[in-house]
Amino acid sequence: MIFLKREHPKKLKITTRLTFVFLFFTLGYAMMESFFSIYMVQIYDLSKSEIGYIASLAMFFALLISFFFSVTLERFHEKKLLYLSMASLVVLYSFLAFNKSVILLIIIFVLIRVFQAVRTNSLGILYRDNSKDKELNKNEGFLYAVYNLAWFLAPILAGFFLLKYEIQNLFLFGSSFLLAGFLYYSILDVKDGNHKTKRNEKTALKEMLLNIKSFFSNTLYVKSYLIVSGIYIWWGVVYIFTPLEIIENNLGDSAVAVFMALVLLPVVLSEYKTALLVEKLGFKKTFFIGYIIIILATAMAFFLDDIHLKLTALIIGAFGTAFIEPLKDILFFKNTDGEDEEKHYSIFNSSAMFGSLVGGLIFGSFFYFVSSISYAYLLLAAIMALFLIPIFKLKNI
Repeated sequence: MIFLKREHPKKLKITTRLTFVFLFFTLGYAMMESFFSIYMVQIYDLSKSEIGYIASLAMFFALLISFFFSVTLERFHEKKLLYLSMASLVVLYSFLAFNKSVILLIIIFVLIRVFQAVRTNSLGILYRDNSKDKELNKNEGFLYAVYNLAWFLAPILAGFFLLKYEIQNLFLFGSSFLLAGFLYYSILDVKDGNHKTKRNEKTALKEMLLNIKSFFSNTLYVKSYLIVSGIYIWWGVVYIFTPLEIIENNLGDSAVAVFMALVLLPVVLSEYKTALLVEKLGFKKTFFIGYIIIILATAMAFFLDDIHLKLTALIIGAFGTAFIEPLKDILFFKNTDGEDEEKHYSIFNSSAMFGSLVGGLIFGSFFYFVSSISYAYLLLAAIMALFLIPIFKLKNI
């Protein structure tokens, strides 16, 4: 009798498995985030101004976590930090399905942003530690594509869910995806990088403060930081306040779902082409084109009366962000040597949180005096025009 040797299927690479974790988590997270401002209005009767201030407060603490994350890594393994942050987010988001207290909402929202910052930084480091050097760019590109795909699909899934169920139940539905990602991660054999040291807290904290000082002493870093943070002010308005405008115009949750999916489509379709474009034009001209598109489209949203045309203008504006957002890491690594990468990357990466924090403060204050979202678009266009200043001062590298 002849026995044939059975060939076992090849195991998926650990980076591929981490990408599945990332996919589940981003799907669940994006479903809930797409309707978070509507949830705050419908369940807690919060004003636009209050929502802006709460979002800004939460981002302040997330920003602190990002600045000092390297110090945290010296005391805890990123594998454990990711495990803790994911478990915490599952519990926190699930609790929102039952919560009725505004005070608890604020506390939970702040904790969510803090643990999201920990999760993002931990996963990013784990992903790099488990990638071979020659495969890192490919793996990072794949992860970014999965991220955009999840953000495109999530609002559509949430929209279908809300056709039948109440918005509070969306947090249980979304949390089930977080739980699936968490359970899958808990069975993975993930390699930890060698980030722990035996330095005391004072030494580590002092070094981190010096890293922050050296980062903001570099004019190129500062200009890049400002340019990148600007688009997150724009995204903050679009993701927090535009869904409220859609509901105020009686278009319903389905329209919110369609818009939230379509506004990301230009980024998904353009990210590869803008990476090629920057090789021909340089960062200065590419960023300039992106911001001009954002400014004109956002101003157009103010002047147009029809809500459908307003939303179309914002989708065109999102196309402008594709000239900036996918290029931020390329800009950083191209102008940073190996020694400074580890010291400065988490600080540079906090530009998204800084932009969200500033946007929340500005538009929280704006909506305290003005209720019309249309006028917010005019203010937003003017703010975006200010970011042309650091672009003009940027060398065309």
